[in-house]
Amino acid sequence: MIVGTNNGEGGQENAKIVAAGESSGAASFLYQFQYVPEWRKQDQPKGAIHSAELPYVFDSWKTSSLATPKFNDADKKVAKQVHSCWVAFAKAPATLKSISCADGFTWPAYTKENDAVAVFNTKSEVKKADSLPKFVPAPPAAK
Repeated sequence: MIVGTNNGEGGQENAKIVAAGESSGAASFLYQFQYVPEWRKQDQPKGAIHSAELPYVFDSWKTSSLATPKFNDADKKVAKQVHSCWVAFAKAPATLKSISCADGFTWPAYTKENDAVAVFNTKSEVKKADSLPKFVPAPPAAK
């Protein structure tokens, strides 16, 4: 199972609970998507919004409704990395304990002991889930 969130939305703690509670014996892979393209940073100042990872996961910028000529080499590099992880996961046996992705990135299965979360950004890395900043929603707009 792959479970995670984006840093501009809530739910990382819930994703971690789901990953920890996987009871089928198969591995769970926890992620947080943090990448915001330069050309979207003004619109997404608090991080990657809900579903922002999908064009990267499926490497579908050319065919999605989000297709744009603004998609640049930096964006393509992130798409290659993220997409490679999902493809490797789909091809792997249920007994896998880590995912080998593009550019030598290795994503270990989440366990309560290792607290591993793949953080997808300009440079993907594995961190401790408890080290990620907690999501703080914006206060309601004044009336």
